[in-house]
This record gives sequence, C-alpha cells and structure tokens, in this order.
Amino acid sequence: MQKIMIGVGAAAFNFLPVFLAQHLGYFAELGIGVDVRRTGSTDAATKALLGGEIALGTLSGLCVG
Repeated sequence: MQKIMIGVGAAAFNFLPVFLAQHLGYFAELGIGVDVRRTGSTDAATKALLGGEIALGTLSGLCVG
C-alpha cells in the first residue's frame, strides 16, 4: 500500500471531503494509506507542501499537489 501525507490548513467544512474519504475508507479501497496532518493555517500547509513534508495540500478548499 502506498502511503501519503495530506496537509490541511485547519479543521473546517471545506476540508470535510478529505476527512470523510479517510473515515469511510475510500483511500484504502484504492490502496492508498493516508495520514492527514492539520497544519493550523493555509500558510503553514503551503510551506509544508513546498518543503516536501506533505504530498498533497488542501488549501482554502482547493487540492494542490
């Protein structure tokens, strides 16, 4: 199983699809292990993405990777 780290700026409704997909097992169905990291802010998530700490960032409702 491939494992990736997804960073989210904060726990808010616009990030709900990531949390739901993880909770409902959609990532696992696709053979993807996902760790969701709450970075606390969009700026911190952007820095983590650019620094290679996360593979995918959900910023202000958009997925960037």
